Amino acid sequence: SLYFSPSATPCQVCQKTLGRRFGKQGYECRDCGFKCHKPCHVKTDTVCPNSTVNNMDL
Repeated sequence: SLYFSPSATPCQVCQKTLGRRFGKQGYECRDCGFKCHKPCHVKTDTVCPNSTVNNMDL
């Protein structure tokens, strides 16, 4: 999900601080809490190890 942090939070890919500007500055995984910049999300694993998607009734 899109993420906005009111405090300094490091990107877990590049280690730079996610911006505290108005608007959504990155993504946060709803299952494990992994946070990263929008451009950095393509450098992450494609599947979250804590994902609950496989347990959903679709």
